[in-house]
Amino acid sequence: MTDASVDGQPLLFDSNILILHLRYALDDATTKLLDAAVQNKLAAISVITRSEVLAWSRHTDESLETAQSLLTNFASIPVDEQIADAAAQIRRSVNIKLPDALIAATALDAQRTLVTANMRDFEKIADLILVAV
Repeated sequence: MTDASVDGQPLLFDSNILILHLRYALDDATTKLLDAAVQNKLAAISVITRSEVLAWSRHTDESLETAQSLLTNFASIPVDEQIADAAAQIRRSVNIKLPDALIAATALDAQRTLVTANMRDFEKIADLILVAV
């Protein structure tokens, strides 16, 4: 999918997208998509993404501060019982890591397109709409 095909749609960004952005390793098209989604208030993350970005093992003091600032630009969607139960079902059915299952369940519950660099795990999940980076 290109950024034109998701124009105006609410998006949920995966942890790997934000970490790539923090490392200045995100391609131009995805950077533009990220910027447009933030600017149009269409960008959200799961609280799991928030935790993964802040827990990234390569943070310096400066990059951690930059990450915290970046995260303020996203609506943060909490994990509730419905999302937790859906994530458990996803994990059982496609055998992915629990954090990924929680992020996928959040995208499905919030009816958002998931922007990710991890197609391998997420493409197995029925009804999940993805933008592959």
